[in-house]
Amino acid sequence: PSFSYDPNTTKLCTWWIDLSSEYSCQALVTDNFITLEQFRHWNPSITSNCEGLVVGKSYCVEAYDDPPPPTSSTTSISSTSVTSSTAKPTTPSTMITPSSTIQTPSPTTLAPTTTKPTNGIETPFPLQPSIVANCDAFYFVKMDESCDSIAAANGISTAQFITWNPSAGSNCAGLWAEAYACVSIIGHTPTSAVPTTTKPGNGIATPSPIQTGMVDNCDSFYKVVDGDSCAKIAIAKGITSAQIISWNPALGSNCGSLWLDTYICISTIGHTPTTPTPTQPGNGVSTPTPYQTGMTNSCKSFHFVIDGDNCERISSQYRISLNDFVKWNPAVGGTGCGSLWRNTYACVAVL
Repeated sequence: PSFSYDPNTTKLCTWWIDLSSEYSCQALVTDNFITLEQFRHWNPSITSNCEGLVVGKSYCVEAYDDPPPPTSSTTSISSTSVTSSTAKPTTPSTMITPSSTIQTPSPTTLAPTTTKPTNGIETPFPLQPSIVANCDAFYFVKMDESCDSIAAANGISTAQFITWNPSAGSNCAGLWAEAYACVSIIGHTPTSAVPTTTKPGNGIATPSPIQTGMVDNCDSFYKVVDGDSCAKIAIAKGITSAQIISWNPALGSNCGSLWLDTYICISTIGHTPTTPTPTQPGNGVSTPTPYQTGMTNSCKSFHFVIDGDNCERISSQYRISLNDFVKWNPAVGGTGCGSLWRNTYACVAVL
């Protein structure tokens, strides 16, 4: 833990929360998949209505080997709020690893146990905080893996994976690294993770995972990586953002639903991708795409417009006048710059 803590806190704590500012007490218990009784058992300074939390202190929210707390009557949690700077992360691409303060489990703790008496399925250890009781196949989650990638590798859907591992959360923010997750239940038959054809008889194999709604005549695919955008992919593949969106409608009209680590369609049967062409025959300067209409055909240098850019900022960056920038890029809407498009190229120097 980063902060000081009650000396009476359980000595078997395997996960700590460092409180720094406001955070709902109910959310603290819920987000860490524990009960108020467990929280109080591990942190004796907490009262029956969850009072006693102090900002700037550390609290235990997990203790694998600690005996369960005695049963007690139902208690209510007060609305007192505190916040943790180290609460289990909510970013989908990040997985949670057990604290470095984990105590070495005893041999009896390490021994596999059955998921349910008499079902004959051995459960490995350690597990995700919560999995279904009828799991019959497990996967050891490694650092930097995601629910999508694990589901694809095991021939199941992301929805199935989250249903069987509810503590991962709907956005996979609660997935733990270095712990086992459930990838099949009794009676389930996984589908093959091997790519299948997009349409019977077309001979084109479709990799997985893909987003729903992809056209069925796709003949070339691209796996989305961190930092990608429709415009960036389109430029690299010699197509337009509009084509990407039409072939992958799940991305949305503004490409706001482009998923990391999934495949998208970048060509269809009969389509021939284009390549950048000179701005003017014989001038030897290639114009990247996409760009706004009306750009001067004597441009020799280009700027890719990103979120937060404006005409004045771009002009200053390239040490050109605002009037020149507007003259070379008339579609931006004059010096007011009201029609500058994000994720397109603008001219910043001419021959």
